[in-house]
Amino acid sequence: MVALQGTYTRADFARFQYFHQLRRIWPAILLILVITLALMLLIAARPDPNLIANVSPLLAMFAIWLILLGVSPWWAAYRQAARQPYLRDMLEFSFTALGYRLKGTGFSSEVQWGVLRVLRETKSLFLLYQAPNLAVIVPKRFFESQIQMNTWRQMAEAGIAPRKISVPRIGKWF
Repeated sequence: MVALQGTYTRADFARFQYFHQLRRIWPAILLILVITLALMLLIAARPDPNLIANVSPLLAMFAIWLILLGVSPWWAAYRQAARQPYLRDMLEFSFTALGYRLKGTGFSSEVQWGVLRVLRETKSLFLLYQAPNLAVIVPKRFFESQIQMNTWRQMAEAGIAPRKISVPRIGKWF
C-alpha cells in the first residue's frame, strides 16, 4: 500500500488544465503558427497595402485565438479552485493492488484500477483518467521519496496492465 497526503494548489489545477486542453489541439496551434509566419513573410516580401489590408484581420484573429488559448486553461483552473473549495483541503490517497481510495473534507471515493482508461505522467503530475474529460490529479510532490514514487508506479502499472503509464511527447512539461 502507498499512502499519500497533501493539498492541491491552483498551480496543480492550472498544470492539469493546460495539459488537458492543449494536448489535443497542438497540431492546430502549430498549423496556425506556420500560416502566421508564412503570411508575415509574404507581407515582408511584398509590402503591398492591399495585401496588408486583406491579411491583417486574419492575423489579428490568430493573435486573439492564441491569447485565448493561453488564458483559458488558467481561467478554468481558477474557476475549478473557486467552485470546489473542498479540493483545497487536505486530501488522503491510499493506493493498493486493487485500486485507490481518495478521502477529503466531506467526500471519499474508491476506484478499482480497471476503471481507469488512461494513466498519464507529466513533469509534475500523475493524471488518472476515468473518462476522457475526468481525471484525478496526483501531484508528484505528494510523494515522500523517489522510492515511494517508483513503488507507486509499479503498483499502478500492474493494476492497469497490459497498458502502461503514458508519458506524452507533447505537453509533458506541465
